[in-house]
Amino acid sequence: MVSDTSEGRTIFIRNLSFDVEEDALHKFFSQFGPLEFAKIVKDPATQHSRGTAFVKFVNAEDASNVLQQSDKPENAHQFSLENRTLNITIAVSRTEAQNLRKRKHEDDAPEGFIGPADAIKQKGRNLHLASIGIIRPGSSEAEGLSKEDLARRDALLREKKKKLTDPNYFISDVRLCLRNLPLHVSDDDLKSACMKFLKKSTDHRILECRIMRNLQPGRQQYRSLGYGFVAFTNHENALSVLYGLNNNPNAFPPSNR
Repeated sequence: MVSDTSEGRTIFIRNLSFDVEEDALHKFFSQFGPLEFAKIVKDPATQHSRGTAFVKFVNAEDASNVLQQSDKPENAHQFSLENRTLNITIAVSRTEAQNLRKRKHEDDAPEGFIGPADAIKQKGRNLHLASIGIIRPGSSEAEGLSKEDLARRDALLREKKKKLTDPNYFISDVRLCLRNLPLHVSDDDLKSACMKFLKKSTDHRILECRIMRNLQPGRQQYRSLGYGFVAFTNHENALSVLYGLNNNPNAFPPSNR
């Protein structure tokens, strides 16, 4: 979609609320300068927002200003939309993203190297969080899990690793993706399960709790897809819920873990 990224007028948005519509996104960024478009990235199968978007300014100076200002911690409140601090980077072309991934995996590249800072900013990718919650075969945590469950977890891990080779992907430190949920579980059920593990000494609000559902017309429309997203106010609570629900036989019926 973004074929003219060399102009420096297009930015890539992450950590976008799933509830944000394109009109609201356009209005939000219009305060920083006139736009050509604001486009939310959607899953082609479900038509759900992926929590990311592209915004193209008319003037490269406005895009540059947004990038510079959003990179300053003291300006975080200016780049918050629906209680989410947006993660903003310069958009890169598919070819450039592929080149960055290739360079990252070259044998002589320094650890963590992905390319010059002026090619793409990598603030807030949180790659150090990628291994949290992994249950490895043969570990004590894997006891009681079926081979099928372990195989699913391994497939998801490989999929995540593949996605993270793309510099446009990152790991949120306050949002969890919970999979293998019983199909009857509602948003309220999931929220109640998460609330049990929040620490009362902190800001224990849940900012977002959503079961993803099939939006395609037909008999299965609005049926749960078996996974959901939950967002918290801080990393501490996200970790508490992750450890509390991960492979927990008491969270939901054991046969549906």
